[in-house]
Amino acid sequence: MIPSWSFAHFLILLGCIIEQSSHLCTCPVLPYPLLIICGWNEHTDNVILGLTTYGAMKEKVIVLINELTVDGIDTIRPKYSRYNLKFLRGDYVHEEVLLRANVSQAKFVLIMADQSGGHPRERSDERTDLAALTVKSLAPQVKTIAELLDGESRPHLRRANVDEIVVRGEHIGSLLASAINSPGLPRVISSIVSLGDKNKLWRMSIPSMFVNRPFKEFSSYYREKDHAILIGIMKEKKAIKLADILSDNTSMIDTFIREKIRESKKDFSVEKDAVKITINPDDDYVIAADELAVVLSRSVPDL
Repeated sequence: MIPSWSFAHFLILLGCIIEQSSHLCTCPVLPYPLLIICGWNEHTDNVILGLTTYGAMKEKVIVLINELTVDGIDTIRPKYSRYNLKFLRGDYVHEEVLLRANVSQAKFVLIMADQSGGHPRERSDERTDLAALTVKSLAPQVKTIAELLDGESRPHLRRANVDEIVVRGEHIGSLLASAINSPGLPRVISSIVSLGDKNKLWRMSIPSMFVNRPFKEFSSYYREKDHAILIGIMKEKKAIKLADILSDNTSMIDTFIREKIRESKKDFSVEKDAVKITINPDDDYVIAADELAVVLSRSVPDL
């Protein structure tokens, strides 16, 4: 039997945040949230469970914005009464709703393929795109994660500068193939990302003493100290802006270009933010200062 692969599984790897409160969008501005979850579907409950009960966000403020009925809200509240969830009922594509959720102070915004409020399923991705544009216009610095039902909508979210895009069911084909080529492998993958499993994937900063050191040395340290497995190395590539390419002098050409950029009020980027992931590097791979470790461990490694 091949285990299901849901959006909630992926989100456990990201490790982010939310909680409960009001009924209508007439409430005051909410406390500073770490994460805002926009929308609700059959996977949202597992996302919250992964972030609170089995995650590291137990005391962080998480804000839920959706259009669930009062009965639906009352069903959710008792399950997470121990956690700092805040609920805001409203349509998250509207600026005033996001402002009440204090979006400018959030660190993450997660946009689910919404099924609350009676909105048609076929317009879910369209609403996700609109919400992403609204979030980025209000808080460009906020890390945004979005769920899509159709991969064809991915370019729209990229243009909206969404940081992480997850297409539901995107990896089903490869999982089915691996069940034939390597029987049992899908269960291994599902076990790693399942809620409640002892071993989890973590993204960790690399201690300065291992910068410019070989991967093999760092991997051995993790294994001996925390009984953990160093899976790979990741690096976040920052966008290169046109203004960064211009020289520092005040030449007429550079001044003219900078002025036109300011007048256009647009963000000209040569390359969008991206994450480069190297799984199972060579033993002599030299670790750089701006890289991060991907670790499989029973708990957050203590380095």
